[in-house]
Amino acid sequence: MSTNGEEDENAMLVEDMNEGKSFVVPFNDKPSEMTYGRRLARFLSSCGCYFKQKEGGPSLDQAWAFFEHYSLPRHFPQTLEKNIRVSIGGRPNLLKAEAGETEPTVLYSVWGTPERELGDFGISVGVYFWLQRVLCGVMFLAGLMSMPNILYFASDEYGQNAGEIGWRTIGSAICTDKEWVPCPTCEEADWTGIFGGASRFATTDDGLVFVFRNYCTIRLREGIVALATMVFVAIAVIFVNYNAGQRAVDLDENEQTTSDYALEVFNPPKDAYDPDEWKEFFEQYGKVDSVTVVLNNEKLVKVLVARRKLAQDIRLMLESGKKFDQTDLESMIETKKFDQTDLESMIEHCKEKKQEKARKLLEKIHELEEKAKELAENKMDVSEVFIIFDTEQGQRTAISELSFPYLKRLSIPADKKYQGTALIVGEAREPNAIRWNDLETTFFGNAVRLVISYILVVICLIFATAVVFVAGIYSAGFAAIAISGMNTIIPYAFRYITDGIEAHTSEGAKEASLYIKVTIFKWINTAIITSYITPFVFTTDQADDKLLTKVSAIFFSELLIVPIIQYLDVWGNFQRHVLGPKAPDQEVMDTKFGGAMLLISLRYCELTKILFLAFYYSAIFPMGFFWAAASLGINYWVDKFCMLRKYGPSPTVGGQVSYLNRFLFLPLLVFFYAFLTVSNYARWPFDNTCGTEETVPSEYVGTHTFIYDEQKWTVMVADNDESVKYCNQDVEPLKVAGLNENNVPEFQDFSRFPPLQRFVDEPFTWMTVEQEQVTSYLAWAFIGLSAYVILFIGYAFFKATVLKLFCSPNKDSSEATNTSFGELSDKFGYIPQVKVGGFRFPFLACEVNAPEEYLAFQDNNAEYPYHKHNLMYDIEWEHQEKEHLFSVINTY
Repeated sequence: MSTNGEEDENAMLVEDMNEGKSFVVPFNDKPSEMTYGRRLARFLSSCGCYFKQKEGGPSLDQAWAFFEHYSLPRHFPQTLEKNIRVSIGGRPNLLKAEAGETEPTVLYSVWGTPERELGDFGISVGVYFWLQRVLCGVMFLAGLMSMPNILYFASDEYGQNAGEIGWRTIGSAICTDKEWVPCPTCEEADWTGIFGGASRFATTDDGLVFVFRNYCTIRLREGIVALATMVFVAIAVIFVNYNAGQRAVDLDENEQTTSDYALEVFNPPKDAYDPDEWKEFFEQYGKVDSVTVVLNNEKLVKVLVARRKLAQDIRLMLESGKKFDQTDLESMIETKKFDQTDLESMIEHCKEKKQEKARKLLEKIHELEEKAKELAENKMDVSEVFIIFDTEQGQRTAISELSFPYLKRLSIPADKKYQGTALIVGEAREPNAIRWNDLETTFFGNAVRLVISYILVVICLIFATAVVFVAGIYSAGFAAIAISGMNTIIPYAFRYITDGIEAHTSEGAKEASLYIKVTIFKWINTAIITSYITPFVFTTDQADDKLLTKVSAIFFSELLIVPIIQYLDVWGNFQRHVLGPKAPDQEVMDTKFGGAMLLISLRYCELTKILFLAFYYSAIFPMGFFWAAASLGINYWVDKFCMLRKYGPSPTVGGQVSYLNRFLFLPLLVFFYAFLTVSNYARWPFDNTCGTEETVPSEYVGTHTFIYDEQKWTVMVADNDESVKYCNQDVEPLKVAGLNENNVPEFQDFSRFPPLQRFVDEPFTWMTVEQEQVTSYLAWAFIGLSAYVILFIGYAFFKATVLKLFCSPNKDSSEATNTSFGELSDKFGYIPQVKVGGFRFPFLACEVNAPEEYLAFQDNNAEYPYHKHNLMYDIEWEHQEKEHLFSVINTY
């Protein structure tokens, strides 16, 4: 809309199919400010080969405007006075705009948006991008420190012929200096892998046994380089962990949001319905701005949502151009409900052949209405209460005064209780991060859901393992693609498992649960499975289906294929460019432009997966540090682009995911890094052969031929050649050592780990003197780092559980600001709502006695947005005021 009162050509005439009227949406977008997708859609539409605008039909350009103004994040221009706010180091911060903001706003710049601004999307988001950038540098420095080992592995001195291996594996521990040697005492069972078939074991027609032996050795110098790199990475991770915590605190203090002023009561009396009584109790600690009393009406809300979906199905059957009678619309707005008459009028305008189906849908709607009225006869208990104070100090005073150690809760003074109840309080989550339908859950119910959830997770893991194994039979490339594919598909299966089965009170808790599942899966699927399904003696082989070739293919896939798939956003573009133009009306079209949801837990999973892969194989593939650094660098910009140009509105997740990353997964990465480094240096040369200091038996002297791996081999044995024997070099515990007489896999115990010769009865006869020396150094370093990791994780667990028995759980040492809640640009209230696919905006399930600015969205198409989106007005309730059917928010 132009500023001089004349209609601007870029403003759009929008037709609301629900209310049957047209109006101008005040988005005056210049082409230079539009996304490339919208510009492309405009160009193709002008040619008439993409979308043709019909009179009275939906507008594709309006749908793209919805995508840019409602789905994508925007901020106020820095030229606006209202964009000046608290700054860091004197630098002005960008002020994030509310979805649908009618004042001038601009899209965030992918290249120009400072990293500090990404904290506006949640603490875990801000910390994530900082971690990616810092850990990218750590991996690059670790790669530089590993250069002596990379050069040694690529040299003739080690025994690697660059002409026999691919470019991706140059500088890895692949050994080409090997030959077939006589092994008179070797048995086929010792060389049979977990999936059958003897590896590097062959017999002649005369029954003579030969095995492959590697002559590539590891020296003290390479071990010292690996030890120095490991210590550097461990110190760097400790440093990063500490600074990540400080970063989270800084992001939290730099952003004044609703949760900084809000308090959550987790155990209110079940019949404490009156918001005014809650206000009176809490005003002893500070002025109260609003009170939300949340009821346990999940079943009722689900029925009303189902009713809305059926009404939507009927609306979509309307003939083109048909709308409600204006009298009916005015009546609907005045009564603030969709009654039976409205639905009947909708059916009258349905296409004739669909009227019968519409009648059946109407019958289902009547059934749902009756079910809702039956549920309304039940008592809806109060589940939680949210109090918003006018100042941060009021919130902190209330939390401090009402927080007690669990062991002292029986002796709380009466004046600290509400209606005789010792309240359990804490800082509230952000309004858009609360899962309103999951607030009333029991411990037993959650436990059962978690068991079912993790059973399904195990099934998915078994399925992914089978797919990767089958793909690996054909080639390393197929295995890498299978791993990347499973890493893309299975996490979304976990997402639906977590959403559909588990109950979490906040999006942060749900994301943390998803983070645990997906991280464990990706660590196993990306690194561990590849190692376990590849026979031990193939560790340093150069063939296409052997370990290090597979690992290099995985790194290549993570560097290019995964980011490209994420960048292309195939499903999102398919919805916007294919399904969107075919939508029957504006509301359905807009839903195709909602954008994908940012799941920060999955982004953390990608980060730790890349680190885990690099650490897991660092001893035998030190080039992985450079691959990891490149992957993290590319992911940083791809993630930033997707967040600012692809992802739709997402809940403001708190610090749960970043906390879990700091206190669990980053320390575990250090543990596995040290564990695998000492294991690999102890297992060199990965061939399970030891010298016997005895010459070969006479029958082995001469020239012999045999078939191995569908290839004919010829071996010449001299009378003074040494015979070898089988010796298990794999000291890693829990690895498959072989098959017993019943062909059942046997797993190694911990008797040879850590590989310190002085504590192990069996001598490590395959080791050279220098190898045994460096292995002992690495083993002691592993013991020290393991002790640190155990203490660090143990302290975090102790602080989160046991310490709360003796100390008050809520202590905020930061300084409260003088900014009042009313002065915030975005002051959202705690309004229970539910987001449903296929609808542009969430449904409210609350009696709202608050200004519209307390909503976390702006519906420019609605005169009464509260009532249009509120489920409580869908049915005319009997004795509604007495029954307490819906939650309520009051502002003061």
